[in-house]
Amino acid sequence: MLTIDELKALNGTNPFYMGLGIIKYRITDSIAYHFYCDQTPSIVDGIHEHGWNFKSTILKGILRNRIYIVDGQDPTSTLQVERGVCTVNSKRVIEVPNANVIELYTFDRAEGESYTLKHDMLHRVETITNKVITMVEMEMPFAQRESRVIIDTTQAPICAFSKPKSVAECWEIIEYTLDTK
Repeated sequence: MLTIDELKALNGTNPFYMGLGIIKYRITDSIAYHFYCDQTPSIVDGIHEHGWNFKSTILKGILRNRIYIVDGQDPTSTLQVERGVCTVNSKRVIEVPNANVIELYTFDRAEGESYTLKHDMLHRVETITNKVITMVEMEMPFAQRESRVIIDTTQAPICAFSKPKSVAECWEIIEYTLDTK
């Protein structure tokens, strides 16, 4: 496991908080570390896909993935599929209103294990242990610029990047997540 000093020496971009419950520290265009803990609450529901295929290796803790599909519409559903870029004040296109979202399966990965996801797989992650660290390797080039997210229309929309933390706070959270206590 890397130490805080070793991470800082990698000279990645500044770490930043994502409202999916993650502090992200990008080392290169295709490699990043994700830090999850009780100091990184999830402010958005989190069912989403990515613009790239990726492999994630668990460096600490246990992470759960829930995989979903959209199977047409259900007039009683309050969920909708939107496509767009995830940035503050971005506009997204509604692809499926009243979406029938079905959870296909769930899997857990623990320290030392990896998993891969394709860019068009809808998923949500949950931490099973108090602290989780992953290394994400993104396949380049990106497969798509705009990704899908599932939102609940009964909830006020929140952008995952709308409540940033300072770089100093992010480093403190990274150090806390690295700590074995």
